[in-house]
Amino acid sequence: MKNPDSEPGDLKEADKEKTKAPAEENEIQAQPGQVDPNKFPEPPTNEGDTFGSSEDLVHEAVRGGNPVFTVTKRPVVDPDASEEPVGDYNTFHDAMENCKQEDTSNLYIITVNRDYTITATEGSWGKSKVNILLRSADGGPFSIRTKSKWVFFTLYQDCNVRIENLTLDGSHRSEFVFLADNGALTLGAGVTVQNFIDVVDQDGPAIYMKGQSSLTVEPGVVIKNN
Repeated sequence: MKNPDSEPGDLKEADKEKTKAPAEENEIQAQPGQVDPNKFPEPPTNEGDTFGSSEDLVHEAVRGGNPVFTVTKRPVVDPDASEEPVGDYNTFHDAMENCKQEDTSNLYIITVNRDYTITATEGSWGKSKVNILLRSADGGPFSIRTKSKWVFFTLYQDCNVRIENLTLDGSHRSEFVFLADNGALTLGAGVTVQNFIDVVDQDGPAIYMKGQSSLTVEPGVVIKNN
């Protein structure tokens, strides 16, 4: 599973014109159909390199109602500390966008409050230098299903993501995760990863690992139909 010969690639020139991230953010946004499988994408830089989706996909936090995602944060060194609110959001794209990079002293917690489907046009994030916990709220496990063919997310340098008590479903359309440059993913108790595929014109199999990246699968995880 590590270090396959094929490598993912850079944005096409036409796509670069359609995307711009905030200058202070060190993140990559990914969209369908924008990868040359013969090239490896540069990791995020301080200039705010992006894949794909434009600023039009970045929405304000939800005001009231029943949001799909609640984002909080707490110090990494104090797991018993109270969680500080960050915001409520109705797309996975927006929840990930508000887990700020260059803030490795904190753990950002994305709580999934109900089942959610990623649309074919919703952007996907590449992250570096951030700690994220993705989990279901009480009453779960809930599911995140995707109708996009783009990878669920990409984890780069010093990005640590843990998933707990959640079902992730690729709908036989999407790759699951791309890990590179010390990116680390842990699948914890109650996680199901299902129905992800190798998208032929993109960057490798359902789980693609490169360099010093790491994947940890804990007891009780279900991986099926990929």
